[in-house]
Amino acid sequence: MKKLLLPLFATMALVSQAWGQYQVCASPNKGYCKWTNCDPIAIEPGANWSKATCEEAYDNCVENGILYTDDKCTVWSGKGNDPNFNNGTPLWCKWASSCHPLKNQTEYDKCKKDGSVFKTVPDAGVGDGKSCQGGTWNGEGKNPNAVVLGCCQWNTGTECWEIFDEIDEDGKTGAQRVENCKSGSNKFWNGVCPAPNDGTCPATPPVNGGTSSAGNSSNPSSSSGGTNPPSSSSIPSSSSAVIIRTNGYAIFPYDISNTTTEDKGAESKSVWGTDVSAYVFPEEGDNHASFKNPTNPHYTDGKLAVDEGVLKLKDVNLGTSPGTNDYYPGAFLQIKAGAKDGKKIEDCTSGFSYWYKGDAHWFILEFDPNVCGSATSDGSNKWGKKITTAASINWKQATIALSDLPLANTWEGANCKASNAKDVKLDKVTQIAWGFDDKQTGTNLMIGDIVCLGSGNYETKSPANSITTSTGYFGGSTSPILSHNNAPVSGLNLTHFARNLQIATSKNATVSMFDIHGKQVFTQKVLSGTTTISLTNQRQGIYYVVAKSGSQKQIVKIILK
Repeated sequence: MKKLLLPLFATMALVSQAWGQYQVCASPNKGYCKWTNCDPIAIEPGANWSKATCEEAYDNCVENGILYTDDKCTVWSGKGNDPNFNNGTPLWCKWASSCHPLKNQTEYDKCKKDGSVFKTVPDAGVGDGKSCQGGTWNGEGKNPNAVVLGCCQWNTGTECWEIFDEIDEDGKTGAQRVENCKSGSNKFWNGVCPAPNDGTCPATPPVNGGTSSAGNSSNPSSSSGGTNPPSSSSIPSSSSAVIIRTNGYAIFPYDISNTTTEDKGAESKSVWGTDVSAYVFPEEGDNHASFKNPTNPHYTDGKLAVDEGVLKLKDVNLGTSPGTNDYYPGAFLQIKAGAKDGKKIEDCTSGFSYWYKGDAHWFILEFDPNVCGSATSDGSNKWGKKITTAASINWKQATIALSDLPLANTWEGANCKASNAKDVKLDKVTQIAWGFDDKQTGTNLMIGDIVCLGSGNYETKSPANSITTSTGYFGGSTSPILSHNNAPVSGLNLTHFARNLQIATSKNATVSMFDIHGKQVFTQKVLSGTTTISLTNQRQGIYYVVAKSGSQKQIVKIILK
């Protein structure tokens, strides 16, 4: 028995001799680390729990534990993971080429500036080369879904920064900033900037730029150190090819303030003073034609058509009616013809233009049935053109000449015989419409910046690509923005100065802030009297602040710089 035990004891002695002495680390690696317990930072070379050096043990605590200065773990060191950060709720940051947990307020502020803040990210989405997949963007920092349009070196410095397809705090689109970068002595590259997007410029020659031109020789830096991309206010305001100047005026301009609201009686109107609406036929209750536009808060039996400044049709499904072969379903967005302030549909002598995003669709002018000498009023009288090219990611512009709109003896065309076809008569048009017919399923469509081509001078631009049929109010946001009224109302006065909001109210009130896409940034209840709310943690941009007290409401548009 003893012979059998001797080798085992000898082995244990050898292992024991391989371990080093337990050692509590001294300055500069001194501290206490909170894992499950509060323990001094220490090493024991050879032990499977120990790091090789005190420096490694200290860094490991900063990275993965919570570093304290006292043996009770009550005084945080100010390094690494802050035990009080975000009230203990974890957040992550999506950087250009990685996803990592946010440890403290400093990292959080940096992420809001240079990255995208995420919540509920699973372990599989965390690490170098990861993109926080499986998590949810909380609306702070850069929009992770925004498309990169290019890489720019502004003439204010040597760094290069990506241009995203989104509207900035000055209302400029990504496409406008691209055109500005291509002018003057700036330099522009297609595609993304080199990882990790820290200001490094591409090694290849720029596609456009690098030559000075009059009016664009200077571009004030947005920061004294020149390490951050310039704000749009420092970008040259040269004319952009993306903004299309045309003869005409907007029937329904793309305007983020022209979106849904909970205010009773506030409706979406065209420049002609007529309603903008969405409908499906046969009626949704027939169980074979439907769409998922939210209910209009003004009319409980109607559906909303406008959100985030554009017209939307969401998740249209047009099936076949049981038991009949004579079934022509449809779902449309429409603007009724009208006249207001000297503007009317007869002005559109050169046709129409609009931006669209979504599936192939019809552009329709519905007209008075008497045009063909018929008294029929079944609503199928239309001049129409099929737009066959879908636009799933970027907005596309469609221009419709009146000669593009033929009559046909079909649902899509008009209830007129081909032998009796008539050219478009604008004075007979009853409404403009965009939408789908027949047996399409799961289709979506958005229409923006609709222009009457004729006399006048108008600059049309595409809406933000971040807008979809699942964002804004259509995506569940409770944004009440339709218009803003900076003037105080009875018993309620909301003002903005620097990075603060001040609300004076005679009763308890609720203050909510929304970004330009209708996403709620925060909401806070305030007591009667005067309350100041700090906005120091909000990123630059355009916001709408809504103050409500009882039946009173004030909406203020603010710009944070």
